[in-house]
Amino acid sequence: MEKSKEEKEREVRYHRDNKLKATDVYMLSDFPISEEQKQELLMYRQALRDMPENPEFPDVPYPHKPDFIK
Repeated sequence: MEKSKEEKEREVRYHRDNKLKATDVYMLSDFPISEEQKQELLMYRQALRDMPENPEFPDVPYPHKPDFIK
């Protein structure tokens, strides 16, 4: 049985929210990353937040995670 659009949206939001939470620690002021890495991370996090604004949502790809994030 195929998932409804609402179910897909909930699932994508859940995974997106987990990706945001996983990067919260990198945003702490004393976390040891370079300014360049911080900017890359800010762009990644904003792209995650912008996903629901895409007209194709929930059928959109996740943004590329910066390489330094585990």
